[in-house]
Amino acid sequence: MQIDSGFNFVLFGGTGDLSMRKILPALYEAHRAGMLSDNGRIVAVARHAADRDGYIEWINSNVKSHVSKAGVDDAVWRSFLERIAYVKLDEGVTMLTNIVDCDLDTLRIGQRVKVCFKPAEGDAAIPMFTPA
Repeated sequence: MQIDSGFNFVLFGGTGDLSMRKILPALYEAHRAGMLSDNGRIVAVARHAADRDGYIEWINSNVKSHVSKAGVDDAVWRSFLERIAYVKLDEGVTMLTNIVDCDLDTLRIGQRVKVCFKPAEGDAAIPMFTPA
């Protein structure tokens, strides 16, 4: 079988159920079988783990049990984990709202904001955002 000289496999939803049960175990099996180039990297993208160490801990806790019945070779598992990088998305819940109490011409994409609540009819308050 021909092996690529290198690759970057970007795994969006790196902490999702599909990643845990299917994708990461399959990549481990390909790694164990020598089907992945030594220069290949797996880049997991998610919002849940704090950093790479936290993500590797998550993999150890959640993925190992989904690897084939042949089990996990500890040395091969460690070398598999070495090829994994982790990118934490700095995004949370997405909502449609307004940015208030600022000069709109000075706003820029990627600027941090903080929530503020503006009164509405009755006793309700509507979440809006202002620059942090």
